[in-house]
Amino acid sequence: HERGVPPRRRDARARGRMRRTSSGIGRAGVQQAASSRARGKRGFGELWTKQRQQQKKDEDACPCGGGREKRSYRNCCAPYHENKKEAETPAILLRTRFSAYAKGKVEYVVNTTHRDNPAQVGSVVNDKQLSTFQADVRATCKRVKFTELNILQVEQEEEEEADQGTEVAYVTFTCKATVTGQKGTRGKSETMHERSKFVCETGTWTYLDGEVKWT
Repeated sequence: HERGVPPRRRDARARGRMRRTSSGIGRAGVQQAASSRARGKRGFGELWTKQRQQQKKDEDACPCGGGREKRSYRNCCAPYHENKKEAETPAILLRTRFSAYAKGKVEYVVNTTHRDNPAQVGSVVNDKQLSTFQADVRATCKRVKFTELNILQVEQEEEEEADQGTEVAYVTFTCKATVTGQKGTRGKSETMHERSKFVCETGTWTYLDGEVKWT
């Protein structure tokens, strides 16, 4: 017993010291735990933000690659698909058609295909039309994912070799094509090599046909 201090007062003092000690540790523990939770939330939040920013960047990226400036789809091929601009060169037309397939812009693909392209008749078996050219393009957009366009060469045909009033050009390129909606080949990626032929009549370039190889 402490001398000169009544038992009840000593007990009250002891309880006070215990409360002060306990409450001090509790506050530190709560603060530390809260700080840890805040850091944890901030970490997950930052991770989610970075992932969302990357996702938006991927969504904004133009499928054709955006050229040297790596332009977004909105500032690259979208104006052509929205009929705000017309492809001035065969290389630009190739890029915009590639992006149109990737974005499902069926009308643009159809409208920039020359009338003499064999595919214009659609799918025909035994003189019976199974589907239209437009339907075939839509099916391709849905089932095949095109990526990694790489233009290798652009050749302009000499004027004397072209028909009078018509310009002819060839664009050689490669890209990746992945089938996404067909059993047996789903998810399989192949490299397409094509030498596309473009013609310009009355100032408008269109895709005529191409020689394709797969690897």
